[in-house]
Amino acid sequence: MLTLLEAGNPSAASFFRFQAFTTAVVQEQRIRNRLKEAIDENLTKGEGYREFKKLVDDEFDKAGITRLHNHQINNIYETNVSLAFGAGQMQKMLEVADEYPYWKYSATLDSKTRPSHAALHGKIFKTGDFTFFPPIGFRCRCTAIPLTARQAAHYLKTDMPTPQDKNKLYNLLESKEFAGNKQQKFMEWAAEQYKNADPETRKLIDQAFDTMRQEIQKLRDDEPSFIPKELLEDSEYLKNTNIKFKEEFFRMVNQEKPVKLLIEKRGRGSYYNPQDKTVHIVNSERNQASNWHRESVIYHEFGHAIDWQRNLRNSTKIRKLMEHWQKELMKHDSDGLPQIAHLSKKIDNIGWRINDMEETTFIRLGITKADVLEQIGSTLDTIKALTITYGRGHATAYFQQPGFRETEFIAHCFENKFIGNRVFQKYLPELYQAMCEFIEGQQKG
Repeated sequence: MLTLLEAGNPSAASFFRFQAFTTAVVQEQRIRNRLKEAIDENLTKGEGYREFKKLVDDEFDKAGITRLHNHQINNIYETNVSLAFGAGQMQKMLEVADEYPYWKYSATLDSKTRPSHAALHGKIFKTGDFTFFPPIGFRCRCTAIPLTARQAAHYLKTDMPTPQDKNKLYNLLESKEFAGNKQQKFMEWAAEQYKNADPETRKLIDQAFDTMRQEIQKLRDDEPSFIPKELLEDSEYLKNTNIKFKEEFFRMVNQEKPVKLLIEKRGRGSYYNPQDKTVHIVNSERNQASNWHRESVIYHEFGHAIDWQRNLRNSTKIRKLMEHWQKELMKHDSDGLPQIAHLSKKIDNIGWRINDMEETTFIRLGITKADVLEQIGSTLDTIKALTITYGRGHATAYFQQPGFRETEFIAHCFENKFIGNRVFQKYLPELYQAMCEFIEGQQKG
């Protein structure tokens, strides 16, 4: 039985084949299958409508079936190709959403352009908002142009429709069935077709899905990975863990200035050396006790490397962010002490109490005692980076060195963004969110 959810997000090439196969208006199964192949061949070779029509005519002649009318063939060709390219572009845009968080609707604007499409020209939408993603009608020639956050900022606020504006634009559409997430709609339609299909057709659709899944997996296998081989799932460092490092993090490392990784069994601790551009990781008992630390120390130390590559510690953004939160944390309560003094003491006391608790208490929460203690330590170290007087972790003398408070704060930003910290998020939620947003801003460039 076909499970649609197992299909994943089809690549553009896979979507071409599957879309053409399942939407062809011809009901004779062998001909429908050949139409699928014809469209695929046509797209692959970059041929046009004339070559496609000849292929279709030849197949009908061989089968002894009356040829389709020109307008029927044209409908199949135009609809399948435009929807396939639209869905393929949609998928590609999702893959690069970090770099291009917005897109602009672009209409042709000539005598053939429908008023409803012209009304959308120049409108800006967030990536993921695909209500009006072209094509939005039969033979639609409109396109979507990806935009960086910086490019989108140059447009007027009125270019980004409000929910009320979107409703008005939606009501203008002549073909509402084209609107919305094309892949999702198509999958829902395919599920209904499968439900009502005869056994032979179901078998063909199953085969089409299997082919698509294989193609998607091959694309993923062939895609270059920036994760160091020492940190892949079958590596010695990750043995007996379920840790999977995030590709998006390692894509932030400048590949033209590679960072080496050295994993050692003994040493003076994990650190990044900017002189030889090497991350040194000690795979000690601390890692054996806490998988959270085993993972977070990688994001932390490679975070230092990214900081050095981009000179983040000297950026205006990090200076303003830290100054803001230093002022917030050092605001006094009615008793004359900074708010952070009470919170730092509270978090520290929780850590001491946890030492006396049974491990089973934490297992029920899906975490280990060592993981919680590590997260407490990371939270307190961030507090110390901001205030020096409160929190604990690195020595005061360490933080008194120029730039060290900033670089340590940034490394904890990477931790919060890419692995998360329950303790930090619970007790300092607004600061936690601000740190994650800082990294997200770096991802978008």
